[in-house]
Amino acid sequence: MPNSSAPASSRLIAVVLLLVGFSTIARAQSARDTLTQTVRGTVVDAVTSAPLAGITIRMVGPDSTVRGVYSDGRGRFRVPRLPVGRYLVTAGGVGREPLSIDNVLVTSGKEVVLTLSMSENYVAANDVTVTASRSDDVMITNS
Repeated sequence: MPNSSAPASSRLIAVVLLLVGFSTIARAQSARDTLTQTVRGTVVDAVTSAPLAGITIRMVGPDSTVRGVYSDGRGRFRVPRLPVGRYLVTAGGVGREPLSIDNVLVTSGKEVVLTLSMSENYVAANDVTVTASRSDDVMITNS
């Protein structure tokens, strides 16, 4: 009687090796797709270099996803776990000219450090006149 278990075991080994190979390729692809890095920095006044608190920093990614943070009391900000790619960085706040930096490259090898220098935004307003008049007091009594 011929030994039929040898071809079956060879096929089983081949299937297992094939599955292990696909699993390794899938893990490598997944790791490459999820490489991330941190972008951090400081927002300062363009004239005095004083730190600016409460500035909104937005990172617009290659797939149009948006991540946003605010600068802290020392003008610092941190955007962790950004997928690698090129980003549009925008900054804005009350009384400040909007700032935009295109093509900020985020790579897995090195944290990106930015200094965002923002100018004041002056808005001229017309004179405002406030007038008031007093009407006669009305007395209400219960009867």
